[in-house]
Amino acid sequence: MGAIFDNKSKAVINYTLSFDASARGASVEHIYNFFTFSTQDQDVIDLIDVEGMGGEIPVEFPRLWEGYSPERIISDYEKPSRIFLSSTPYDVRNTGYVGYFLWLFYDNQGFMIRYDGVIKFTPTYHICPRIQHEGEITNIHLVSVGPGSTLALETQDEIFGSDYHKVIALEEATGITIDMFTQLFKHNQISSCFESPLDVWK
Repeated sequence: MGAIFDNKSKAVINYTLSFDASARGASVEHIYNFFTFSTQDQDVIDLIDVEGMGGEIPVEFPRLWEGYSPERIISDYEKPSRIFLSSTPYDVRNTGYVGYFLWLFYDNQGFMIRYDGVIKFTPTYHICPRIQHEGEITNIHLVSVGPGSTLALETQDEIFGSDYHKVIALEEATGITIDMFTQLFKHNQISSCFESPLDVWK
């Protein structure tokens, strides 16, 4: 992912992003509902922010998921440096479901990926981040910063830095370590699930 910062023209950067997405099985025009970038100066891209929304692209989203699921990311990049989770203790709309956010940080590689999903509202949240399943992922959000950037990845995420969301480190929220999470998603790709008690989010 860091290679996208090696190019100096917008046209070449767009080409690189398109090629990378195609290599993971989906066409760029159907994935990037939101695509922004900022520059340190006229020649260096400092930040790229990309988001794909499952509800907006139901046909292409499963193909996007194949390339950017936690299993695929961990297979490609190994153990995340940090993992965080966010949810709520309330079923505000009385639907029987609540939302959650899962962040995987790869600080040394300069990127962060966030998965937005929904789960059943129960005393213990059973989270299986995949599509077409309870714990269904609705959005994938990717932020990547350039080499030498002074930007902190978490400050570029509108949910992570929000006063309205409780964000907790994975181990505190679930009782499993980053190493355990990595092994779970690396070796058990069919039923990679974990749990978090509702009381944690009060």
